[in-house]
Amino acid sequence: MECFNGKVVVITGMGSGIGRATALAFSRVGAKVFSVDIHPGSGEATVKMIQSSGGEAVYSKTDVSKSEEVKTMVGKCIQTYGRLDYGVNNAVIEGEVSNTTETSEENFDREIATNLKSVWASMKYEIPEILKTGRGAIVPNSSS
Repeated sequence: MECFNGKVVVITGMGSGIGRATALAFSRVGAKVFSVDIHPGSGEATVKMIQSSGGEAVYSKTDVSKSEEVKTMVGKCIQTYGRLDYGVNNAVIEGEVSNTTETSEENFDREIATNLKSVWASMKYEIPEILKTGRGAIVPNSSS
């Protein structure tokens, strides 16, 4: 079943867990995977898994909590593959686990930027590119 042949998907947080499984699944059905994670070791490992099974993928180290990095990431995807059909906005962090009264504002801001703002930023830059293809989809996902 190669229903995604020639299609391009950006997947954030694909270095492990749901993101990795999603990247491998899209690859198995013929999609080109533009793989995004803040951790190069795990991001590159996922790309190697895809490539070793005959799929096509590239890795982009991106801090999705920063809008400018997300903008650059989508631009790199377009430079690499010439299009964008799907976005899976999956990056998430757990942050410090502590009582509300004990957690730092810095920790709170980092979690909000990664788990919420990154979805908005990703969609902001993905939507115009997906619209150019005439159809596609974006899946925001959150799990820690």
